[in-house]
Formats: sequence, structure tokens, C-alpha cells
Amino acid sequence: ISLATGSAIATPSSGGYSSNALKYGLSIAIRLDALWPRAIAGFKRNPLLGSGYSTLTKATNEEFTYAESSDNDYLRMLGETGLLGTLSFLLIIAIIIYTSWRIYRLSTNPLDQTIAIGTLGATVALLINATYIDIFESSKVAYTLWILVALVVKLYDMQYYKVDHAKKTR
Repeated sequence: ISLATGSAIATPSSGGYSSNALKYGLSIAIRLDALWPRAIAGFKRNPLLGSGYSTLTKATNEEFTYAESSDNDYLRMLGETGLLGTLSFLLIIAIIIYTSWRIYRLSTNPLDQTIAIGTLGATVALLINATYIDIFESSKVAYTLWILVALVVKLYDMQYYKVDHAKKTR
């Protein structure tokens, strides 16, 4: 399937594969030719709110299909939840990164620092990984991240909120 036209490009010498498949391999070609254009089309249907959860594999919103992966979390977020949903999610991630960094910098407890830097590293790694898989909503790996985030939030609430709040009231 061609990214530009949406139609299959087959030549006798290509064995029926698109030019992207021949150039980059099947895995990337599926993303470039089918999955990512579908997510972009979902975003274009409604840029502010997206086309809705699990609609990227459907021809119409009324068609019943099981949700499939778009193999890019950012395009999936944009396609399904639009700018509002994507920016909201990324704001949560930014707060996680900021809070983890603050705990790491302010803490003198090695365990607190380890949890904070581990959460920071895991978050950055998953942000990079999200370019090629839907890691945040469909992975057991993401469950571990959200458990670490819960620990960071509790650490911040127990220890560092008091420090920040005391500085503001002076």
C-alpha cells in the first residue's frame, strides 16, 4: 500500500511488496504504508478530540473490530484523543519527569534517589520506545512504570511537598 495514494504498489520483480517494504523491510513498511497513515487520518477527522479510542482500524465508527496497534504511541494518541488528549497525557509525563528529578536532587536518602532516578530513566526510555510500539496503554512494562510513578508521588507527598511548601510560605 502506498503512503501517498493508499493503493498497493506491486511489480513483478517486487513480489507484490510496496517500495517501502523493499527499501526498509516489512515491519517499517507496515507502519509507513498502513498503520501510521490510519492514525494521521483519525487525527485529521477531529484534530481537537481525535476519532475516539479503538477507532484507528475501523472504516467507520460504527464498524465493530478489535483494536489493533498503530505501532507509534504519539500518532495513536493524536489519532484517538486529538491534541487535547495528547497534550494532557504528555503533561502528566512531564510532571513525572520533573517530580522525579526534584526528588533525586533534594533527597539525601539513597533509596529515594534510586526510586526517583529509576522512574526518570524508565520514563525517558519508554518515551523513546513509544515511537515504534504502543507501550503506554498496552504493555506490562507500562504497568511497572505506573507503579514506580505511584512510589514517586508518595515520596514527594511525604517528604518534599513539605520542603517546597515551607519555601513558598517564607
